[in-house]
This record gives sequence, structure tokens and C-alpha cells, in this order.
Amino acid sequence: MEYSLSLALCSLDKTHIEKFRKSIQSDAPILDKDVKLNGKIFKASRIMICNKNICESLDELGCTPNKSLTLRFPNEKQLPKKFIRDFIRGYFDGDGCISLDLDKRYSVVGFVGTKEFLEKISKILSEELDIENPVLQQKKGSKCWN
Repeated sequence: MEYSLSLALCSLDKTHIEKFRKSIQSDAPILDKDVKLNGKIFKASRIMICNKNICESLDELGCTPNKSLTLRFPNEKQLPKKFIRDFIRGYFDGDGCISLDLDKRYSVVGFVGTKEFLEKISKILSEELDIENPVLQQKKGSKCWN
């Protein structure tokens, strides 16, 4: 289990796990399970790959265990500049949200992560999209920021 990678997604996205499994030529089983979150039960699918080479390669690229509390923004060797927009979009897909207040006519786009990681995203969004004063806040009772 020291060199294991697991990928879990909503069961509706099980085909992504199947494509992943096929692309790495694995025969590892894809397991379906119920996940309880905030009092609701969701269907999820999960695959676990035990492979030292894959795990070490991911670690070298900055994909570390418990990333939510340790994640640093990738350097240019890990993430060439031409892929930064794609990377941020993918990160938003996993750890982002949009909130709308129709009465007050405003919206908020948010991310969750480490302070260092979000400071870098904030800087990029400020420079690229001319967004003024993005706000970073630490979640109460947590090491995570938003």
C-alpha cells in the first residue's frame, strides 16, 4: 500500500476511470461504493493502482499525498506556461465553486487549497483577467484556505 494510487469519482463519471485504467493497461478492478457526505449518500466508483514507478513519477511532478493541505503551485518544469490555463480550469473542476446572489446581483468564483497555492492562482487571475483584490480567507478550524 506504500506505493498506491487511487482515483475515485462520482459513479456517473465511471467511464473516465475505465479510460484511465485502459490507458495504463491495468486490470485492477473498479469498485462501486456509497459515500456519505454532509448527510447525503452519493454513488462513487474507485480504482486503486499499486505501482512504484507511477507513484514516484507523480510525486516528482508534484502530485503528493493529501494534496489539499500541502499543495504548492507547480513550477515551470512541472507545468509549462502554455498549460497554466488548462491546469487552473482542471483544478477549479475539482476544488472550485461558483456562488450567485441574484438579489444583490453579484457572483463569487472560489477555490479551496493551501494559502501558497491560492496566492499564486490569485496573482495569475489578477494579471490575466484584470481582477482587482481577490480575497483569501482561512476556513475556520482548518488549514485550508479559500
